[in-house]
Amino acid sequence: MKKRFLGMVTAGILAAVMLAGCGASASKVTAESLLQEVKSKCDAMKSLETHTTAEITLEAEALGGTMDLTMDMTMQTTTEPVANYLKENISIPRLGTAMDMENYTVVQDDQILSYAGMAGQWMVSKMAYDKDSVERINAAAEDLLKSKNSLKLADETEDVNGTEAYIITGSISGEDVKNLMGSMERTLGNLTGNTDMDLEDISVDFTYAISKADKNPLYMDMTFNGMTAGEGDEQVTFSKFNMKMEYTNFDTVDAITVPQDVVDSAIDVTDYLNDLQNETSTETETQTESESAA
Repeated sequence: MKKRFLGMVTAGILAAVMLAGCGASASKVTAESLLQEVKSKCDAMKSLETHTTAEITLEAEALGGTMDLTMDMTMQTTTEPVANYLKENISIPRLGTAMDMENYTVVQDDQILSYAGMAGQWMVSKMAYDKDSVERINAAAEDLLKSKNSLKLADETEDVNGTEAYIITGSISGEDVKNLMGSMERTLGNLTGNTDMDLEDISVDFTYAISKADKNPLYMDMTFNGMTAGEGDEQVTFSKFNMKMEYTNFDTVDAITVPQDVVDSAIDVTDYLNDLQNETSTETETQTESESAA
């Protein structure tokens, strides 16, 4: 249950990160011209940083009722070379616990290397880097903002921390999110994990703030509705899932490299899972033999 629960939370965050991309085309004329400028601006960017916070409430029999989580994540991204660094904290007040995680993702020798660290232990996942597939994920993420019926550009600009900003609101369907997650799973494979999430009935309401002066994205607020995962006694309902992503440090992020001690100490995920499976099989065989002898 713990492994599935972490996978569900990770998937929700990952979907939101992909959803809250730097910018995308839209369908309504007034929003389309503005978002197209944002997209063009972001396409030319070499780096940026995002700060994401989330408040999540889960309901499940397996959890004994409700459970609140908070998430705080900073992510740095560069495009030349393609690299990403993420530092995240997930806090569970009811359990009095907090998890600190780090992740480095880099492209090396036509491979995507993803180093995930927790409590001083690191694991590395490897997969082939297919630029066309990654671009298809980006295209799927852009499609999330193409609803003709939901996008609305506010009549008045707003002040966002001293910056005059355009405000766009909208809603995204579960089918669109499902298409994005499908693209991600087909391309990233085990990097996304098996989440058992039901995406059909969800919707995502968002508010997107864009600087009037330079058309840089400022923030995106998101509310996920109707999200569930699992079945039967293990079904989990996300009764609250609010997330905010703020964009900063355009073209000022330093080069991202994986520290040598991380490279040297990282355990290959495939090897780890194979060893774990072998240990489980051995324990099962030993238990069967003991029961037979008894």
